[in-house]
Amino acid sequence: MATATMTGTLRDFSRGSMSGKQVRIGFFPSDVGTRGGYIFPTDPRWAIPDSSGLFSIDLEVTAGLVPQVWYNIKIEWLDTGGNYQSLDTPDWVLVVPSNGGTVSDNIAEVKPDRIITKGDPGDASEVTVAAAIEAAKKTIGLSDLLGADDPGALRIAPDEVNYAIALTDDAGYVAAGATADGDFNLESQLLVQGETGMAFRPADAPGWQHVFTDKEGYLALGITDSGTVVIPDGNFAGGVTSLQAANDALGYTRSSRLRVACVGDSLTRGFDNVSGNWTQGESWPGVLQTLVTSGVTVFNRAIAGWATDEIGILLGAIPLPLAVAGGSIPASGPVSVTTSASIGWVPGSARSLPGSLAGIPGTVDRTTGGAMTFTRTTAGSATAAPGIVALAPSWDVHQLDTLILFLGRNDVTYGITGGDGNVIDHVVNSTKKIVDHLSVDLKAVIVVGTITKTTETTGTGNYVLVTAINDQLKELYGPRFLDIRHYLVTQAIYDQGITPTTDDLAAMAGDTWPSSIAAPGDGGTHYNKATARLLAEKQFAPYLTTRGWV
Repeated sequence: MATATMTGTLRDFSRGSMSGKQVRIGFFPSDVGTRGGYIFPTDPRWAIPDSSGLFSIDLEVTAGLVPQVWYNIKIEWLDTGGNYQSLDTPDWVLVVPSNGGTVSDNIAEVKPDRIITKGDPGDASEVTVAAAIEAAKKTIGLSDLLGADDPGALRIAPDEVNYAIALTDDAGYVAAGATADGDFNLESQLLVQGETGMAFRPADAPGWQHVFTDKEGYLALGITDSGTVVIPDGNFAGGVTSLQAANDALGYTRSSRLRVACVGDSLTRGFDNVSGNWTQGESWPGVLQTLVTSGVTVFNRAIAGWATDEIGILLGAIPLPLAVAGGSIPASGPVSVTTSASIGWVPGSARSLPGSLAGIPGTVDRTTGGAMTFTRTTAGSATAAPGIVALAPSWDVHQLDTLILFLGRNDVTYGITGGDGNVIDHVVNSTKKIVDHLSVDLKAVIVVGTITKTTETTGTGNYVLVTAINDQLKELYGPRFLDIRHYLVTQAIYDQGITPTTDDLAAMAGDTWPSSIAAPGDGGTHYNKATARLLAEKQFAPYLTTRGWV
C-alpha cells in the first residue's frame, strides 16, 4: 500500500463558502507507524482549502500499519494576516482506505472503550483501546471515589497541555488524565470520601496494616501490625522529623517542591551565536523563577555546547572512574588521570569538571586532545589514591529536587554515541541515567528531549534523529514528557504576535520551527529571548503548577 487521496469541502453551518476566510486543516497521525520497510513519524500533514472550501491531500493508508494508526484532525483558523486565532479539535478521527475517498465518509465513531470505523464495525480497522480503559478502572478501583457533588471530586482541566482529557482535584492540580493515544495516567491519589484532607495512597509499609497520608504526603493516620492506631502530631522521639517518619511508614519519598533544577545545554542556559551567554534573567529558567511561588528556588544547571554525558557527569549521574598516575594526588599542582569509561565527549572541546577526588576538592581538566589532569583547589599533603577513584562532582546536589531535562542537541549535532551503538540510544540511555540518579521514589521530572534547527525539516538526517529521540522519551516517560519542539513548530510564533513569512510557513509545513523566532544572526540553532520567555510562561510554569510540583 501507499498513499491515497482524501478530499473534502469545508463549509460553515449555513453551508456558506469559505471566501475571505483563512483556514488550514491538520491531519495528525495518532502514533508512529511502520509498513514495508518504512517508518512514518507523527509529523502532521496540512491541507489548505480553496475559496470554495474544497481541499485535497495525499495521506498514508491506515489499514495494515503497525501499530494501528489513525488521523486526528485539527482545523486552525487564521486572521487576514495569517495569525493564529482559534482551533477546532473534533472528537472523531479519520481512517484512510486504500482507494481514498472523502473525509466525511471515513470518519470513525468514538465508543466508550473503542474506536470503530464508520459503517464497518468489527473489521480489521477496528481500533480497540479497551486495555487502557480497563487499566484506568483497576487503578481507580483501588481508591474510595468521591460523590459528584463533593468539593474534592475530580474536574475537567480545560487548558492542560499534556493530556487529551485532564482531571483536576479540588485545588485545581492535575490528578489524572487520558492521553491522545488512549493511555490513562493517575498523577496523584484521590481523596478519601468524607475525610477532609485525607488521601488514599496504597503503600508497602513494613510494620503497618493500614497507612493514610494527607495531601502533602505526610503520615496522617496509621494502624500498626500490633493494632495500635497512630495519629502523629508532628513531635517524634529521637529527633526524627515528620517527613522522615512519613517516609519510614509509607516506604516512599518524593521530589522537593521548593527546588527545581533545570538541566541542559545552550537552549536552557540562554545563549545565541551572536551575543553568547545571556543574563540569567533572560533564560527560561530565569523567567521561571519569577513565575513560581515564593520560597521556590530554580537552578539553571546548563552549559552551552556540552553534551548529555558531560552534563550527566557534573550531576553525578554518569560515573567518571579515574586512575591517578602513581596512585597519589600530589601536595599541589596537576596530576595525570585516565579513565576507561566510554563517555560521550564533544569532540575537540576542552572541559573542566569541578568536584573532589579521594576527598580532595579540585578540578578534572580535559584538553581538546583528550588528555586529563586533576588539580587540587588548595595545596596540602600528598594523598594516596590507589586503584580506581570516582570523581564526586560539585553539582551532585539535586537528587531530591524536581528536574527539567532539556538535553541532546549537541549529541545530535556532533553525532555523539558514547558507549552506545547510535546517537538515539545514547541520548535516551543517558537521559534515563540522569532520571534514575534521583534518590526519591516519586520523581517529579519533566523530560523535553531536544529540538530541530530551523533548517532541519522532515526527512533530513538530524530531523530523523531528533524525532526518534523524542518519540522514545515520550514512550518511556508518558505524561512527564513535554513536547516543547511541537510548541515551537506550531504555536510560538503566533504567541509572539508575529505574522509568519513565506519561509516561516514553509518551515512549519516541514515540521520545524520558523526562523522568525530564532535569535537574530544565529543561524537557526537557538530561539530568541522572547521565545525563551514563552517557554517558561506557556509550558514549564503551567506544567509544574497544575501538578502541584511547586
